[in-house]
Amino acid sequence: MARRGVVYCAVHSRLYFEAAIISAFALRQLEPQLPIVLVTDQEEVDAQALAAFGIAVKFVEFPQMWRSAPAQSTGQSPEGFESRLVKTSLPDFTEFEETLYLDADVLPILPFSEIWQFLEQGELALKLDVHPQIGQCDHVDEIEKTYTLQRCSANTPHYNGGVILWNRTPQTTALFQAWKQEWMVFKQHDQLALVRSLQTQQMEVVQLPEIYNFPAHLVTKEVVRQNQVRLLHCLRGFVRVGRFQQVAQRLMPISTQLALRVLGK
Repeated sequence: MARRGVVYCAVHSRLYFEAAIISAFALRQLEPQLPIVLVTDQEEVDAQALAAFGIAVKFVEFPQMWRSAPAQSTGQSPEGFESRLVKTSLPDFTEFEETLYLDADVLPILPFSEIWQFLEQGELALKLDVHPQIGQCDHVDEIEKTYTLQRCSANTPHYNGGVILWNRTPQTTALFQAWKQEWMVFKQHDQLALVRSLQTQQMEVVQLPEIYNFPAHLVTKEVVRQNQVRLLHCLRGFVRVGRFQQVAQRLMPISTQLALRVLGK
């Protein structure tokens, strides 16, 4: 079992698959020896080409009944069902003692080896979301929010799931199992489900500094001047509108061009 490694999930969406490849190549440039695992259902991926760069591919298949399964609360098909199903099952796809999960839209822009030291303080490390408390989440389904508030107080911390750092222990394995069960209730908001599972498992969370999960839409001139951000999270649709690739080409041009060549672009 490798001691440390990084895992990505890129399923269902070709755009997010390409973003994950770009992110992984940026990571490889900054951390040359760190193992990387990409979980995907994209059959056209060139696994051999990626293996040459130390990126291992794990294919996952979804039964048709699992694809775009309807959410109980709305009867609608939630976006990203497959990716969240994988995300809540991450320990099944890696065997690292210490694992760092990155969303496909998280771009490494500076070396981040110091992040592992946070596992000396606890078994799980996350950064607070831009909506740091459950009561502040005004962007989520009201039915699931109400359900969550019946189980957690309004000031319960709300963590962003784009960067997850954890030790492989019986406690974290149980947490992921509980997370998956909670997510399956609504099949919508993985972060609300994570909050509920943290509550039931009574798991303490080590808070990651913002530089390891910095929202790209909040970047200011002062942030640029400080030059401290390690992992830039290009959420809020950056991938869908092409901004992720633009950011990557500007900040990590060498690795981005290499990734695009491997992708045949």
